[in-house]
Amino acid sequence: MRQQIDLNGTWEWQIPGGAWQPREVPGSYRCVGAAIYRRSFELPMLQQKQRAFLCFEGITFAAQARLNGIALGELGPFTPYEFEIGGAAREGGNTLEVELTDIPAPYGPVIGWEAYAGIIRGVHIELRPANYISDCFWQCTLSSGCSHARAEVMLAVSGGRRAPLELRVELCDGAELTTQAAVELPPAAGESQAQLAFELEHPRLWSPDAPNLYTLTVSLLRDGEMVDRVVRRVGVREFRAEGTRFVLNGSEIVLHGVCRHDMWGEEQGHTLSRAQIEQDLGLIKELGANFVRLVHYPHDAYVVEVADRLGLMVSGEPLSWQSDFSDERFAAGALECLRRLILRDRSHPSVIFWLCWNECQFRGTYLERARMLCRELDPARPVSAASHVAPAETKAEFDRVGMDFYTFHPYGMSPERVHTGISIEQALTLLAGKPVIFTEWGGWPVQNNYTTMAEFGRTFIRYARQHAPQPNLAGFSFWEWADMPEPVREPPACHNGVLNEGLVDINRELRPMYPALADIFKALEQGQETPSAAIVTESPIACEPTLRYAPVDLSALHARPEQAALWTLAKERMLEQRRPLVSKIVGPALPRAFDTVGGLPAAIPAGAPLLLGESAPVLEIAIGRKTAALVLLGEVALAGGWPLGGKMDEPAARYVLCYADGSEQQVLLRNGRELASCGTVYLHSRINPLVSGAARALFMQMDADWKEAYQVNYMVIPASADSALVKLKFELLNGAYLPALYGLTLALAGQAG
Repeated sequence: MRQQIDLNGTWEWQIPGGAWQPREVPGSYRCVGAAIYRRSFELPMLQQKQRAFLCFEGITFAAQARLNGIALGELGPFTPYEFEIGGAAREGGNTLEVELTDIPAPYGPVIGWEAYAGIIRGVHIELRPANYISDCFWQCTLSSGCSHARAEVMLAVSGGRRAPLELRVELCDGAELTTQAAVELPPAAGESQAQLAFELEHPRLWSPDAPNLYTLTVSLLRDGEMVDRVVRRVGVREFRAEGTRFVLNGSEIVLHGVCRHDMWGEEQGHTLSRAQIEQDLGLIKELGANFVRLVHYPHDAYVVEVADRLGLMVSGEPLSWQSDFSDERFAAGALECLRRLILRDRSHPSVIFWLCWNECQFRGTYLERARMLCRELDPARPVSAASHVAPAETKAEFDRVGMDFYTFHPYGMSPERVHTGISIEQALTLLAGKPVIFTEWGGWPVQNNYTTMAEFGRTFIRYARQHAPQPNLAGFSFWEWADMPEPVREPPACHNGVLNEGLVDINRELRPMYPALADIFKALEQGQETPSAAIVTESPIACEPTLRYAPVDLSALHARPEQAALWTLAKERMLEQRRPLVSKIVGPALPRAFDTVGGLPAAIPAGAPLLLGESAPVLEIAIGRKTAALVLLGEVALAGGWPLGGKMDEPAARYVLCYADGSEQQVLLRNGRELASCGTVYLHSRINPLVSGAARALFMQMDADWKEAYQVNYMVIPASADSALVKLKFELLNGAYLPALYGLTLALAGQAG
């Protein structure tokens, strides 16, 4: 079985020709050009056929390792490397040296953040048997209804053997054995590969809402006795790009999250404690995010483990930013970095796709080579790259190399004009045909600017709700999670050498923008049209204790296409009335659903009300029962409506109550009597549009600056007790008005309860 010897702790360290001084491993420091680490350690006597491996979790940026003066090999940045040391190690005392290069490394520091050098992650020696499990790749596919899963485990066993071995796989849900499989490995001269597959009925799926994990145990046996064992935590889930959307476990999902660097503080660099990683991802989960883009290099392996457990989808990418991939030395380094990252993380359920670079120009052949590498090592996961160039150029190049989805970085002061001088809608229109994710957005244009952040949030949510052939959005990731050192860059993005664009500061104190982004995420998750910045106030509605109240479901009317067209028309006409003081209108859309209003039972959905207009002048609502009275919530007009439009006493609409005995009861809605303006702002003034025939039920202040504020009124209409009410007709009498109806509740004979 395996045994580890920890080499973390205090090492000796020197710059070339300098004095030796103590330095902690793991640890990060500002780049010096070149340095040497050295430490001594004791190695026990190896048992027969036992093998020893020196394992590095991550260094920056290039290194050569030597044991007892014998060269072991070279290391690249951020990813694991291991070297078999049997030929160089000796029983008892050993001396390990690591010669590190930072700035001169061909695949080394890039612009965009302060670079840190060092043995940034842990180091250990692992003693393994002569035959050991060298690779374990878990993947699964789901049936169309997700009630059945097919799991595959791809395994590699190192070392030749004269006798057969057995590989046994067990999958446990907690302490319960779910399934198991085994395969025999015949004698072989070198490494062997095997594949085991098994079926799972009604598996517990992994998702952000339910991050269910299984325990996978792979055992290597000889004559029934354990030789080696590997234990992994795995999940059953399927993530793919389908059309213009992302699909998780058979259902569409909109990615919404943040971009996170694996850095902390001004001096700590890339070496984080497990508690700090837990804190970061815990705060991101509390934010309401379901996705974290791990930028712009491979993060600590523990980050992905925590993401598995918390239910955060993540992406992975090699070191790059505005890098020149026509330089083959850099391209080769990035491909090796990507290769090692995929091999490390491809069995984790939280990892949903690979990004081949960040904000680089389309030069050389790197991009197609990177995509092919991803396909070879991990065929099921989508592949793309984080692009900042014009959408048309991105689409052409991504299509040429076969990327699975498009990306764009819409930095800007307004959704109407972002990076490259286009609007969000134009970008999404240009990038039609595959899912689009804004792999970065935000930055200094929205930092401490709640109005701009909310405007972007509303825009993203609107396009996330749309589907092809309309322009639509599959995900967005806010730049950035935490402040970080970035000297030289000028204000307003930076101050005192620190990039101040984070939701938390450099030491993880929450910034005011944290709850602002949380509101956007909450609005998206809850199906709201806009982030719930609107403040809604209810007025009490007197309910007769001798009656019981039954709300009427109006959802079938809301689903009619003419209602969407009338809502667009209403906002256009309201905007004409408010220009030039207001350039955009949200409109009197409710930010949430209401099952009561002022104590009255109701069934009012979030979003726009029902409207009458010349294209749809009548709404008919089936009733089919006796009722004592109708409580109508609306009695306002989005165009017209006293005192902002129309003439006093002018008939605008009417209700017609149609009874089973053939009789009808008509109730006029006269402007200034039963009907008022929905809007309560005129020019620079807040107004109070009162009418004698209706009373206020709801008041909505849509923003802190009072650009938009609206009312919803209510009116009670007594009904005939002699006959059942078959239906209610809501009829337009004057095309200058756009009357609204939010809800209808029936007052029925018989006390509630």
